[in-house]
Amino acid sequence: MQPNPDANQPTTPEDEGALVAARRAKLEQLRSSGIEPYGRRVDELESAAAARARFDEATHLAFDASQQARKADPAAPTVDQRARVRIAGRVMQHRDLGKLVFFWLRDSSGDLQVTVSKANVSDAEFALAKMLDYGDLVVAEGPIGRTNKGETCIWASTVEIATKSMAPPPGKWHGLEDAEIRYRKRYMDMFANPETVRTFEKR
Repeated sequence: MQPNPDANQPTTPEDEGALVAARRAKLEQLRSSGIEPYGRRVDELESAAAARARFDEATHLAFDASQQARKADPAAPTVDQRARVRIAGRVMQHRDLGKLVFFWLRDSSGDLQVTVSKANVSDAEFALAKMLDYGDLVVAEGPIGRTNKGETCIWASTVEIATKSMAPPPGKWHGLEDAEIRYRKRYMDMFANPETVRTFEKR
């Protein structure tokens, strides 16, 4: 898993400005394609943890077996009884492998991987998946399954952006390992470190 490119950027004011400008350009690109990434209502969601818990080994194996059978005989039926889930969260990691895009969404319950195949979504949704940035709020829907490497994930059938993040969010590369900054700027610490959020929830 590789981090979002923002993660490796220097953090001088000039560099921050360049990153913001790049995000503004993506915002205009979204709007020019008819996508307004602000102000829309998102309903019928479940948490990342609840979605992960709905993974079922038997239905996953049955689907995988039917896909293998179709390789030998394209007329063979697809057997897909995997649970369909719908979650929203912030993009925390992003990886583009050409015809596959992986990203990890985080909500208050944890992180969950989303896998987007060019074959399973519209061209517009696939283009959107490729241009996501760290911190964007995204809605993903699809069957809960597993990757070839054994990672539980949503195999996306739809991808939507709920909010475009205009500034690179804080992360460890911004000094969040500095205890003084973590205590002085709790909002940054809570964004970068899920453990901090859980500590506050327990209190």
